Amino acid sequence: METLCIKSKMPFSLEKLEEIISTRWNTEKSAVDTLVIHGVNSRSYLHLDSELPEEKMFRLLIDYSDIELIKSLLEEIANDADVIIDNDFGTVLPGNQFIERCRTEKEWDWREGMHRGRLC
Repeated sequence: METLCIKSKMPFSLEKLEEIISTRWNTEKSAVDTLVIHGVNSRSYLHLDSELPEEKMFRLLIDYSDIELIKSLLEEIANDADVIIDNDFGTVLPGNQFIERCRTEKEWDWREGMHRGRLC
């Protein structure tokens, strides 16, 4: 599994995320502050992370293995200029720009040929 990070000045709510996501995928709450999203052949895990007080930012971590599932999830929950997506493979962009890149480069698999960075 890989991990992707979304940062926001506003705190994340698993309840609100579940409300958005459950219209398209089956979800279940798991361990404290974790939401499981069931794709066709894989799962992704959303974890609330602690606030980064020095940056005044909140983090949502998403564990994934299916690149198409994570792209679809991001489109639903992070298509916003006010959030930052760090794919941990060298790309850090505002949410709307990250989503636009996913749309225009449909075959983009940011994991290929890249070395993992330092997440957020």
